[in-house]
Amino acid sequence: MRELTSDRLDSVLKAGPRAAFDAPVIAFFDALSTAVMRHPAAKPYPDLATYGFFIRPRNLKQLQQRYVQDILIGKGQAFHIGPANVALNFAYSLTASLLAGNPTVVRVSSRDFVQADILITLIDNALASSGIPDMLAIVQYDHGSEYNRILSEACDVRVIWGGDETIARLRDFPIKPHASELHFANRYSALVIDADHYLAACDPDEVARKVFNDVYPSDQNACTAPKLVFWLGNQSEIETAKP
Repeated sequence: MRELTSDRLDSVLKAGPRAAFDAPVIAFFDALSTAVMRHPAAKPYPDLATYGFFIRPRNLKQLQQRYVQDILIGKGQAFHIGPANVALNFAYSLTASLLAGNPTVVRVSSRDFVQADILITLIDNALASSGIPDMLAIVQYDHGSEYNRILSEACDVRVIWGGDETIARLRDFPIKPHASELHFANRYSALVIDADHYLAACDPDEVARKVFNDVYPSDQNACTAPKLVFWLGNQSEIETAKP
């Protein structure tokens, strides 16, 4: 196993939960957001810039107002298994977990993503100067590693990304009776376009570019990337609307 955040695993596994949207957690994301947005890679990797924008304090405060009406405390140790098909999915998963007040261990895929490597380095740097160094560890290990069992037995929350096969494999490792589990099984999307409305209300070239940019960076592996497109309307309108 490789610890990608300065050998923090032991301290994270000993940490207790915090209040949801705890001030030091927000401060950590503030520092991380600034580092991401200032990094030269934010321009060539839009998903990196998007994440940096998402975790800015103003947005997190809006989330807090939407979801937290009373004082809430995290459930406990959280173990997240990130997917291999979307480079920065793991980052949104850990963000939700930390905002909820949970000490979090995240296993990331060994698949090579430049933007993921950059973000993990920035996370490690931000943790080093934050008030929450014992709240997050990012690790990397093979599918068959004993750490799947160790981290599953230790956790109070287990979040499994990666589809049906990954879920089935991880279910072989039991969690505590009181622990919660959240699965993201195989999902597929379809796109439905009304050709008449599309031609009347949209710039077809602009929409086509946006759809392309949304679908193909992940090679249609993300569940939000449609694998089927259905056109509504008569044949003439459809042929005109198609890019």
